[in-house]
Order: sequence, then structure tokens, then C-alpha cells
Amino acid sequence: MNDNYITGKFGKTIFYKDNFFIGTFKIEDSSVKLPINTRVLGYIDNVITFETYKLYGKVINDPKYGKEFKFDHFEVLPREDENSIINYLSSPLFKGIGEGKARLIYNKFKEKTIDVIKNEPDKLLLIKGVTETNVNTLHEGIIKNSSQSDDLMKLNELGFKTEYGLKIIKLFGNKAIKKLEKDIFSPYYYLNIPYNIFIKAAHDNKYDINDNRILKALVYKAFRNYLYSKGHIYLKIEDIYKAVSDDWELKNKINEELLEDALKSLIKEEILIKDKDKYYLKSDYED
Repeated sequence: MNDNYITGKFGKTIFYKDNFFIGTFKIEDSSVKLPINTRVLGYIDNVITFETYKLYGKVINDPKYGKEFKFDHFEVLPREDENSIINYLSSPLFKGIGEGKARLIYNKFKEKTIDVIKNEPDKLLLIKGVTETNVNTLHEGIIKNSSQSDDLMKLNELGFKTEYGLKIIKLFGNKAIKKLEKDIFSPYYYLNIPYNIFIKAAHDNKYDINDNRILKALVYKAFRNYLYSKGHIYLKIEDIYKAVSDDWELKNKINEELLEDALKSLIKEEILIKDKDKYYLKSDYED
């Protein structure tokens, strides 16, 4: 991870597709010397122009645009002042609220507004004009936004850059962290994220080299690489054994019993299908 950071607000969007953002950023604080209005690029979901962000990354020199800041992860800083809170609550993230209701809510709870919405939402019904629908919209929206930001930070800490973190959250929703705590390879079977990202995270989390979770991922890796290079749609046990044994991670360290346990797990989880002595990816078998 890069330790350099810039803090401030997003400005003009120049390009945005598949969560990849290029645009301007007005810097309020930084660990590196850059113009106040700097061009930034990186992966982010739901850019909110009035929010204060802390972007972590590095300065790069583009031949055409000069110095830019490329961020690999970020955090949304707490909303503490009146304008920030009112702008947030009246934003398109919360349909049906508007500036009027947002101001009424802030005037009632002041700097505790976000905490009240998150932890004691029924108190909002004490405010004239605030409906139960408004309360649900605010509470669910803030929980979702807070949860996603927290989950992205945790995924960053696990070694998944924001580009991959957003994909994992989209796949698993609010269960993403629990899924990875159980098996750090769980997104590998569904997303196009390199194996080396997962194996590094597994090592960092002290997975044993013969852990069933690593073996399952290696078997799936064999199907991704070895299978298609041979032009077949299935592998036999001897093909899988060779592909997994050839992997530098497990050179001369695997036995057939461990491999069969991994295969049984993948079949139980409906990732593989066995037909007689042939193993198929479920997606290939059913297509």
C-alpha cells in the first residue's frame, strides 16, 4: 500500500466507466506537493462531490497532463459541520428528503445527526413532516454507505485494491467480509481476479500450505489455465493432480487424499461436477 495521501473533494468528472474514475480533485491537505486542483485517477463507486475524501496512492507523471495522483484506496471522512451534513442528507442518495427536511433534522440533533439516524432512527419521527418512509430511507442508506466504506477499507487491508474490492462487494453485498473471513478464496471462483492476489492474502492470513482452501483454489486454477490450453472441457483426476503438483506452491507436497478432499468440497459447493471419471466446471457442464 502507498502511504502518500491527498484530502479534499472531487470536482469535475472527465471519465467514469466500470467504477474507474478520472477527474479533478480539490486538495485541502496532502502529504505530497501538488496543485490545489489536481487530476486524479482510480477506482471508486458513487463519487459524491460534496463529501470529503482521503485518497491514498502515488504521484505519477503523465506525458500529456503532467503530475497526477493515482489512488488505490480511499476513505470518506466523517461529516462534522452543518453544511456537510445537510448536503449529504439532501443528496440524491436519499430520495424524498430534500434540503428542507435535512435542515429540520440537523437543527434537532446537530452534530449527533448521523449517529441518531444510524442508531436511533425512530427519534426522527419526533420531527414534524418526517415520515416513516423518510426514516427508513435515511437509516438504510446511511447503514449501506457506512458499511460499504468500512468493507472497502477491510478489503484493502487484506490486500485487495479498490478495483477488486468493489467487485467483491458487488458479488457478496454486506456479506463480503464474512465470506472472506471463512475462505479468502471465495470470490476467486466467480470473479476475474488473479490467483496471486488471493494466495498472497492467504499467506498473510497464515493459511497452511496444505489447507483445503488453497487446494480448492489450485484445482480451480488448473481448470482456468490447464483445461482451456488443452482444448478440452473436462479434466481427469490424473490431469488435475499433475496441474496442481506442478504448481510451485505445492511442489512435492500434495497427496491424492488431500486432492480428493478438495475435489469433494468443490463438488459440494457446486463449482465442479463429476460425471464418471471426468470433472467439469459446472458452468461449462450446464451450458
